[in-house]
Amino acid sequence: MYRIAILEKDRAYLERLIFFLKEHHGESFEINAVETLFPYTTLFRSVESLEDLDLEIMQLSALFFGDDVPVDAALFPANVAVGYLTESDETDEQHINKYQSMEQIYKRMMCLCEAVSTVDA
Repeated sequence: MYRIAILEKDRAYLERLIFFLKEHHGESFEINAVETLFPYTTLFRSVESLEDLDLEIMQLSALFFGDDVPVDAALFPANVAVGYLTESDETDEQHINKYQSMEQIYKRMMCLCEAVSTVDA
């Protein structure tokens, strides 16, 4: 199981993504998310900003950021994958287009997590 954090300002998109991941791939990810609409489950925990994850970043497998979340990937340890949920065209394996199917998004997230864990090992 990979521990990931998703920071996304589009609340409706975040809700759909988390619901899909929970329903279909709950065994793959433990998720922390900004403004999650699922406060009743222990799998998801709401955080308001990256600072709320500060102490946990070293324990995460990956961080995924929406287009509207400012981030400098150089600030994170090499063993934490950084991915971008973007409305733009994908430019590399770190960029995941938000408009593809949820299953494709899941597969891209898994590939990113697996690539970093392979390098880390």
